[in-house]
Amino acid sequence: MLRDFWIYYNMNKASSSLFINEAGWHNSDPGYAWSETRTNSIIYFVVAGKCLLRIGGGEDKREFVVSEGEAFIIPEGKAYGYVSDDKEGCFRYWLAFSGPDSHDILNRFGINKDNYVIGGFQRDKTERLFRKIYKEIATKKKFELSLYSLSYQIFDIVQSECLRSEETERSPSAIIADSVANYVSENVRNGITVGDVQSKFGYEHSYLYKIFKKEKGLSIQQFLIKCRMQEARSLLMSTSMAVSDIALLLGYESYSAFVRLFKEYAGSSPAKFRSSYRITTKIITPNKQSSGE
Repeated sequence: MLRDFWIYYNMNKASSSLFINEAGWHNSDPGYAWSETRTNSIIYFVVAGKCLLRIGGGEDKREFVVSEGEAFIIPEGKAYGYVSDDKEGCFRYWLAFSGPDSHDILNRFGINKDNYVIGGFQRDKTERLFRKIYKEIATKKKFELSLYSLSYQIFDIVQSECLRSEETERSPSAIIADSVANYVSENVRNGITVGDVQSKFGYEHSYLYKIFKKEKGLSIQQFLIKCRMQEARSLLMSTSMAVSDIALLLGYESYSAFVRLFKEYAGSSPAKFRSSYRITTKIITPNKQSSGE
């Protein structure tokens, strides 16, 4: 029989540039309330009942009623809270994630300050995937690959619904900016430069700079550095590559320049960052009375 509450905290972040931090479910009683500010991004799937979702505060406060068959997505650093329906309660599954690729995933979902809720997700398929995650963790010693594979299938469900329900077409400049961002992210290990990006897309430099800055809030050079540092962080955590080799892989002929930029990004040198990284895993399965998400 499925328990009312289950949660798994995954502290093993060496698998990829996308970190699956947490998975679980909660069949909460009517009137159950929860609030927090996330240190990662999270997707909640409401499979029974409904809840009132509150985002932000003051003039920026938003409220949404999230019903069965709908999901809500909370980005990293966003304060939020929800209250289960006074009569029906609320059954939610959730998946929390972070890492260099998490921002791209949120961009693909199209989450913004006016809309954190999507509807019409495949409920039966979603429940089966979470049950599989539970079974893999409960019965196998080595389940990391299965955890990530199942999580990506959950992301596909969300992205498919976001694409299906999109009411308006993106502007040409947004399409170009997204294409440039995806190209940089996918080729950051090839040592690409801003000149390579311009040659790839064939636009005049000032025009490409203008639309990318407008859509992304960063210049292409700033975005490229950000991607390089995110990739460096991932490689330091997940491989034993020498720091000098990582610098060359990411397009830095000057080792000192790479180290300086990494310190600005991560707050420590690459060597100290790697030495401070530890891998641990923990599973928590409290009873319903002691539950807390």
